[in-house]
Amino acid sequence: MVGMAIPHTGSAMHGLLCVRCSACVQSTRTEGHCSQVGLAEALYKLGVCFLQIGYTAQALDHLQQSLALAQELGDSLGQALALAQVKSPYAHPI
Repeated sequence: MVGMAIPHTGSAMHGLLCVRCSACVQSTRTEGHCSQVGLAEALYKLGVCFLQIGYTAQALDHLQQSLALAQELGDSLGQALALAQVKSPYAHPI
């Protein structure tokens, strides 16, 4: 995911967050720099970024990965946050 193009439709901070989360997810999968909790958080944040720019399929993929990891870790707050975002495209279709 590092270096992938993410259209800029929001603030500069939003764009930076997407790039940082993408880098964290990539480094976790290839080098193991982030913890599993950190990976779940990065997947969640990247999913939210994708939702905000209208990339629903990518958002749901990342949010579902975050949810599965939160369930595996027993992280009830992470599960609740991911579930709230997973339902949002269905509650407010674009």
